[in-house]
This record gives sequence, structure tokens and C-alpha cells, in this order.
Amino acid sequence: MSGKHQRNLSAALSHVEIDRRRLMLGGAGMGLAATAGLSAAHRAEAQGTISFWYATNPNETDYAKEVVAAWNESHDVQVDAQPVPAGNSTEEVVLAAIAAGTTPCAFANLAPAAVPQFGNALLNLSASLDDAEDFLIERSGQEIVDQYRSADGDLYQVPWKVNPVMIFYNTAKFEEAGLDPDNPPQTYSEALEAMGALKDAGITPIQPSIDQTWYERWFDWYPLYLAAGNQLLLNEDATEAIFNNEAGQAAMGFWREVYANEYAPQATAQQDTYSQGEVAMRIAGPWAIPQIEQGGLLESTAVMSVWIPDDVTPPGELPNTFADAKNIGIFSNCDDQEAAWEFVRFYVSEENDVKFLQMTQQIPLRQNIDEIAGADTFSSHPLLQFFARQSEFTLNVDQSEHLTDIFGIISQAYQAAAIYGEASVEDALNDAASQVNSLIGG
Repeated sequence: MSGKHQRNLSAALSHVEIDRRRLMLGGAGMGLAATAGLSAAHRAEAQGTISFWYATNPNETDYAKEVVAAWNESHDVQVDAQPVPAGNSTEEVVLAAIAAGTTPCAFANLAPAAVPQFGNALLNLSASLDDAEDFLIERSGQEIVDQYRSADGDLYQVPWKVNPVMIFYNTAKFEEAGLDPDNPPQTYSEALEAMGALKDAGITPIQPSIDQTWYERWFDWYPLYLAAGNQLLLNEDATEAIFNNEAGQAAMGFWREVYANEYAPQATAQQDTYSQGEVAMRIAGPWAIPQIEQGGLLESTAVMSVWIPDDVTPPGELPNTFADAKNIGIFSNCDDQEAAWEFVRFYVSEENDVKFLQMTQQIPLRQNIDEIAGADTFSSHPLLQFFARQSEFTLNVDQSEHLTDIFGIISQAYQAAAIYGEASVEDALNDAASQVNSLIGG
């Protein structure tokens, strides 16, 4: 996964219950097509192999093929690997396979937001595999692993990779505005001051999307909320909204000032305005690096962490940000769950995590990956080291089946209070929290 290509999740999860019922009744043409297309994987499984799906982007495809070939050369149990079958979205394809009983053994493109929707189709790793917890904690750290636990406290997904949301900035434009590119802003007041200087120099500081679609908040309000409060949107039981707090109000208030001072246009750009050299900053993950390179701006681009309120101290070396993660799942109907787990362990071994970073420019959720990978790994892609450091300071999303609706409600509040100033931040968040509590039964 990387960043905005996760947006296809919207269609799959916004109508997931309708899709599930439709597929269970056998009325979906896509479900029938998926059933026919996936039967080969299950025939292979019956012959003593493990079926495995991987993402379709080119670099990740190359990585998957190379690692699977290495496994097959040294193991009796073979892996039958293929890219995720075509469909409107990965999540819809998986839902079709769940309904038809034709899921693969393992799947390396699992959106954490989809885990509650897939339910018991995913193997409970904590209960079924003796060493899963210890292995995953050793690899990623206790705090990271705990973020991906489901409501029952167990793990149904292997934390695999993140694309931490950070802020790219054009060092040449900073210099033009009289700013020191070696000391980028860290706090809200410093960021607003820098934006003012950029505007005075005739430079548009930043242009986030003003679109109301739920996932757009992953690239403006939500990362700043995580950095300010070090918590998700709901309480631990996912029964009550907790985002209407100092962190939520501070993050929304910051963006309200950005738009009120015209530091960001009240318009959604149709293209990447940063890579085209039209704005000074962009909030995104490392998936944006190839676009920046294509725009010829790589040498004049640096990266900073997301901004925090002036009175907040980061809980670690860096403030937290949105992880923008994709993980690995093992399906509960796999005939050889232990072999599938051994393959997944191999897929995310230290050696293969380094290989993954080098081949895909995505960040494995492994502790100290920047030190393990070594300086040579980052020499040709220097911006990656910032994201590798940031990867240990990330938070993701709540494990809630209502996730898209929750972000949709927050997005409406954000649009009213931050972008257009039609409601106060306090009123907008109070109303949003009330709606979310009604939705989740809190």
C-alpha cells in the first residue's frame, strides 16, 4: 500500500455490509468471477502448497517474487504466489473471496481499517500460534504491536509496513521567503509564522485537499491530532469518542487559522501542486518521493515532522504521526496454518525487511530499521531516512467497523469549522462527538 492508493478502501468499506450480504446471496458478478479465478489457489493448497496474495504495484511485485523464489528453493512446503486478483478494490476482492470460501492462506496487503470487517475470516494469531506475540513484539516493539490489536485484545494482523505522514518542504522557496531551511518549523506558532513569510513572498505555503471525503483527513487534521494527543479517536473499548479534547481542538484550530489567513487555498488541486513547484509544502508519505523526483524537485526538497502545539512535548524522539499502514493476514480456513506462519515470518525477517526497504522505498515496521539498513541503503534515496526514523513514532486508526462513518462525521466538522469558519471549533467537535457516540452506541 502506499498512501493515497489506499483510497480505494472507501468504496469497499462504506458499503461493506451491503456487499457482504450481496455476495453471500451469490448475486454479485464480481463475487462469481473471483470464485472462478481463485479456485486455482485452493487447488494448489490441496496439493501441499501455500497460496499467497501480494500487492500489484511494480516494486512490491518484484519483491514478492524474489522472496517467494528464495523460500521455494529452501523449503519442502512451496508457496503459490500471485498478485491480488483484479477488482474495484482489494477489499472488495477479499470480501468476495471470504463469501465464496476461496481466500488464500496469506495476504500481504491488509488495510488495518478492514480487519473488523473481515471478522473471523482472519486467523487469531495470538490464540492460534504459540510464538506469534513474541516474534511480532521483538520485531516491531510492544507499543506498535498493541496498536493493531482487535477489540478482544488479540492480533489478527501482522504489523508489516508504514508510510509515515510527514511534511515535505521546498528549501529554495524557504530561502526565498527568508526562512532557514535547516531549521524548519516544529510548533503551530512557528508554522504559522513561516506560512506568513511565504505568503508575503508571493508563495503559496500549502494546499491540502478540502474535499469532504473521509480519508482526506488523514493528510491534514488527523496526523496533527495524533501528534498533539498521542491517542486515537475512541476509547480502548471503542465505545466512546474521545477526539473532542485539547488535541482535537488544537489541531482543528490550527487549520482554521491556516485557511482564515489564506495560507492555503479553499480549493482542491486537481494535480500535485508541490511536485509542480507551485506550493512550498506538502503533507504526505514516502510514496510521494517518486512524484517529487519526476518533478525535478528532489534536490531542493527536505522533510520535517508534523507540527505540534506550542505547549506539547513529544512522547518520544519525534512526535507521533499517522502510520498509513498495510499489514499481513493469515486466513482461518488455511489448511496449513503453521506453514503459512513460517512463511510470513520469513517474509518479514530482518534480511527481507532490509530488502523490502531497498526495493520498494516503503518502511517496514521493524525497530531501528534505519540503523539495520545502513547508510548505503539511503545514499540514493536520502529522504527515506527521515521516514525510517519516523516509522517508530506512528499511530494508526481505531479497530472499529464504523471507521469510515466516523471519519466522515469528523470531516464534515472540519470543513465547517476549519475550512469555511461557519462553526466554532468547539461546537463542531461537540456535534461530531455526539454523532459518533450515537453511531457506536456510546
